[in-house]
Amino acid sequence: MRKPKEYYSFRALMRRNPAVAKVLAGLYVLTSSADETAVGIKPLCNLVGLDYKKTRRCLRTLWRRGFARPMHGLWTESGPAGSGYGITREGEQAVEEWVWDIIQHEVNKLSAQLV
Repeated sequence: MRKPKEYYSFRALMRRNPAVAKVLAGLYVLTSSADETAVGIKPLCNLVGLDYKKTRRCLRTLWRRGFARPMHGLWTESGPAGSGYGITREGEQAVEEWVWDIIQHEVNKLSAQLV
């Protein structure tokens, strides 16, 4: 049985498991701030403050929902680096909408205080 479309939305996923949102935001930061298209799990663990197993589970959830993609054959200046995950266009849009919602919420809160 197929799940309803709203099951796959980022907001629904974020409500069910906030760690997934944290991992997606970390993936967005690490892949957009440098020339990187993918990042390994360990640097992501260090950024978001979750253990390896939890971060990997969140990344696999994001992959199944279409917000991240696994990538193999990553390299560094010193040689092969193994595999990692990259963010998809849908993942980038989800983070940007999420940030916009947070900004809108804060603006509404401030405007309510002024009235």
